[in-house]
Amino acid sequence: MTQKELNEMFSQYGQIGSCKLETFQDGMSRCFGYVQYIKEEDAQKAIGDLNGYACGDRKIEVILHSKKDEREI
Repeated sequence: MTQKELNEMFSQYGQIGSCKLETFQDGMSRCFGYVQYIKEEDAQKAIGDLNGYACGDRKIEVILHSKKDEREI
């Protein structure tokens, strides 16, 4: 996935405040990114529709961000 594809996939759910695909130094995707919506309800809709969505040969996980020390392992 590219930065552009990530933005296109999530922008259909509402106005995005920021969108970042994490990459290695060589530009290859690290297979995760962050999308921040202006409205919380847009984020909830994206989570409902895209969590578990098949993207190529992988399923994506779409969740609310939480601080590293607050996450369950």
